Amino acid sequence: MAYPKDKVSDVIEVLTIIKKEKEAAARHQNTTTLRRLATKIVAENELKNNRYKNYNSAHHTIHDALARRLKPDIENISIFDKLADEWLNHKSSKLKEILLGYTINGGQSSIVEKFFNS
Repeated sequence: MAYPKDKVSDVIEVLTIIKKEKEAAARHQNTTTLRRLATKIVAENELKNNRYKNYNSAHHTIHDALARRLKPDIENISIFDKLADEWLNHKSSKLKEILLGYTINGGQSSIVEKFFNS
């Protein structure tokens, strides 16, 4: 669960699902398609956990975590998709570096490091 100043947790949740879905897919899936599915799944999970009052609010907030909360490093959802694709398919560390810049404590930094190194 994310907190007001936490810009990383929702992103890691979405990336976790993107990675699982890519690994489970029998065929190559577009990163944008995977991100849309992951955003939906995270929003549904957070709604079930009573973080939000309705699905639209949950979905909008999770999408916003990817598209706007990481400005100026990530200007829009297309840039996020590009960075996620580079990470998934080319082992780029750019997305990891960006997220580390937004961590709020050492524990969160450890979570980001562990996620990208797994």
